[in-house]
Amino acid sequence: LMRDDQVGDYLSHATVWGEYSEFPHTSLHGRLSGNWREGSYQLKAGYSMKEEELSTELDLKHIPLSQVFQVLRKFQWSKEDLNGRQVWVSLNAQSTIAKSDFKKAQMQLKDLRLEGDLGDLKVDEIRVVSLSPMKYYPFSVDVRRLNGDKLFALMNKPHPAPILGQLGSFDGTAIVTDQDHIKLSGTHRGLEFIFSNKGQREMQILREIAADISLEKDKWN
Repeated sequence: LMRDDQVGDYLSHATVWGEYSEFPHTSLHGRLSGNWREGSYQLKAGYSMKEEELSTELDLKHIPLSQVFQVLRKFQWSKEDLNGRQVWVSLNAQSTIAKSDFKKAQMQLKDLRLEGDLGDLKVDEIRVVSLSPMKYYPFSVDVRRLNGDKLFALMNKPHPAPILGQLGSFDGTAIVTDQDHIKLSGTHRGLEFIFSNKGQREMQILREIAADISLEKDKWN
């Protein structure tokens, strides 16, 4: 189905099922399922020809995030240079598209989970009301053991400051209103500060910090 040097041979074999029906109305239904490295996927789709409406449902179970990023870049759905090694994603996504107008397609994401070296991030539901421009209702993220060093590696960003050693980990909740407005509250553990003077170097570790962090456009508080 999809032989690609970047993605590998994992998408070239799948189970495909299709059904065309004219009663009670003309419709086409299909299902595509298979394994992708250590994970699995299943895509269901139904198309009503009279209404020109397409409904889809996608299930991903433990798919390597690095593979997802490669596919997104290949089809130019994302231009971000992200590094998803040792992170796995699971989710259920349902969408409805009327008359092939993909920009106005609505989507519901449920049970979204990222797990691995990065930590464990879980979202119960995200409701997308427009794909272009991207618009969605505010949603919350349950954050457990979010590793600061791994987060910067995921975004391919350099270490934020020479006065810091290990960035520690964060447990708490994030409220995402949009890409410019995010609020986090929780506890940060293990942040290391480096002090040096006259050739002597010492490390100070902050065991625990209660934190409230907010992003307002381009400013963090």
